[in-house]
Amino acid sequence: MTGATRGSGTGAPGAAPEDTDTGNRGEETPHVGIVERRLKVTEEAGLHARPAAAFAQAAARATAEVTVARADGGADGEPVPARSVLSVLTLNIRCGDEIVLRADGGADAAEARSALDALARIAAPA
Repeated sequence: MTGATRGSGTGAPGAAPEDTDTGNRGEETPHVGIVERRLKVTEEAGLHARPAAAFAQAAARATAEVTVARADGGADGEPVPARSVLSVLTLNIRCGDEIVLRADGGADAAEARSALDALARIAAPA
């Protein structure tokens, strides 16, 4: 996991999910673009069918490499490519489940954050 620490955000409505960069909190390291976000899924349908397709399409538009995993370690606990709707569906993510999004924007931490922001809006709409 290249030194990244996981955020402890609860994903509660109205609470901002917590991002973490490698090695520090709140400050971006210019040469490291890996960001993780842990959040609670509030999309009523979870990440099934249409929401999963929208999630995968948003991940595909990002230049960052994005993965998603169940925070509880379910579905073998392995992260899957967020760009693959079938992979996202295999996680069986329901409303109320916690997930961990991870984006590697290469040298661009801002791109990684932007990718996670787009996916968080789908999984946990306000």
